[in-house]
Order: sequence, then C-alpha cells, then structure tokens
Amino acid sequence: MTTRTHQDIEIVSNTIFKYLISNQELLNHVMHHLEYQEFNDGELIAYAGQNVDGFSIISSGRVRYYYTMLDGKERNKAFFTQGQLIGSLSAYLTSQALPFSIQALGNVRLYKIPIKLVESLREKYPTEVELFIGRVAKELFIRNEQREAMLLTANAEQRYHWVLMNEPWIVDQVAQYHLASYLGIEAESLSRIKKKFSD
Repeated sequence: MTTRTHQDIEIVSNTIFKYLISNQELLNHVMHHLEYQEFNDGELIAYAGQNVDGFSIISSGRVRYYYTMLDGKERNKAFFTQGQLIGSLSAYLTSQALPFSIQALGNVRLYKIPIKLVESLREKYPTEVELFIGRVAKELFIRNEQREAMLLTANAEQRYHWVLMNEPWIVDQVAQYHLASYLGIEAESLSRIKKKFSD
C-alpha cells in the first residue's frame, strides 16, 4: 500500500475493523495490499456496465452512485463519504456488471481492495471474509429498504426530513441538484422545502 497519511491509515483500518475483521494477521495483509487512488471532481471512479474489479474505502471526499436513464438523464441512487466502503456487492456476488456509475464529488482519495485480493482471502480466511461480506450485505439491505420505503411512501417534505435525520451530511455537502435527484423531486421544489424548514 502506498504510504499516505496517518489519518488515512486510521480511517481505512477502522472501516475494515467495523466489518468485523479483527484478525490482526488478516487486517495487516489487507492493509499491505490496498491500492491507493486519487480522483478529481467529476471524474468517474467506475461506470455502469464494467465488471466489478474491487471495493474501495473513502479516506477523503464524497462520491455518488447514479443511474443513467433511457432519456439520458441521471438519477442519483446514493452518496458516500469518508470512512465508508463503496462498490457493488450484489454485482460481485452474482457475477454481473456494475448496474450504476460511481463519480467523485470534489477531490477524492480511495484505498481499493482488488477483487483478486478478495478472492485469495476467501480461500485463506473463509470464515472471516464471509463474515465481512455478511456484515456489508446487512448494512446495504437495511439502508436500501429504508430508502425504498421513504421514496415510495413519503411526500417531498417527509423525504427531505428523512435525509436530515438519517444522512444530514448530504444536505450540507452535496449540491442541491444532486440532492433533488436523490429525493426524486425538482431542484426548485427542494429549494422551497429547505426554506420552509429553515424558517
């Protein structure tokens, strides 16, 4: 792994540890084989249709997942920030192509866990790696189910309130038009809602 900052290493190791990789030998092995990457604002980290080539931990910056619709419009699926793991676990587990694109919002630093490393670790540490995958899958399932319920059952104001309560950093750090797309509303409507909440 390319040496960066002590803070980077701490963020990455804490994220890995969060997913129950407490085996020190395994943790050291993963940390040693991480691939350091930097992306500029607007740069694609991964694109829809490509094969999954790894998972990454954000050490600095923010990213978005988005779908490109048939009419060419983009629809935001999710946002991630420092200390979070990104990539498509479902595409990896089903051997399918990435269903969405991942883009840097501002300058981003990542530490990538290559698929070849994941596969080798599944052979050497099957219990720990399956536990890791299970914990990530559980977190994603809960997040997706909550967001689906929010989008299908809540009105625009309730959706915005949900984000304020569950993902407040998005409101502060993501451009309004991206947030509007995430909530499934127009930017003008979001502006009115934000004004109402601030009054």
